[in-house]
Amino acid sequence: MPWKKALMVTVLYLLFLIFVYLCQTFFLCGLKVFGARPLLLPVAAVGIAAFGGSVKGGAYGLVAGMLCDFSMQRPAIMFTLLLTACCICVGYLYDTVIAGGFPGYAVCSLGVLIISACFQMFSPLVYDGESFLALLSIAVPQTLYSLLFTLPFYFILRALHRYESYEYSS
Repeated sequence: MPWKKALMVTVLYLLFLIFVYLCQTFFLCGLKVFGARPLLLPVAAVGIAAFGGSVKGGAYGLVAGMLCDFSMQRPAIMFTLLLTACCICVGYLYDTVIAGGFPGYAVCSLGVLIISACFQMFSPLVYDGESFLALLSIAVPQTLYSLLFTLPFYFILRALHRYESYEYSS
């Protein structure tokens, strides 16, 4: 792929991640469902990994993880490492095992959201002594709320991937 086309595709993916970051941090933070806010960046990163493979998924998972850490105001490495590792795994699974399409993307998004919820619950559960059921009452709605965004993200990322594939073949 010529460098101009590769640069354009990279800029489009980065703009998409920045848009998702802005939605998660500023626009949807006030729309709570059962006390939970959506976690959109893992869903977006999984979509990029599903369409782009493990290398591209790891790179954009790193960026999405850093943005998610900024958004959540958590320790600055948790989501960075988590999303990088998860997106490498998702990209590898899509390259080898999982058939492409929305069902596979939704299942992978669900898996990454559950892992993210477990990581979010660890510190309050272990160090702060919070009740597991209280944390679960936030984690389950957050996961389900975030899954609502898999469908629009799937179509956006599929269009970006088709643009990238079209540009690559011309």
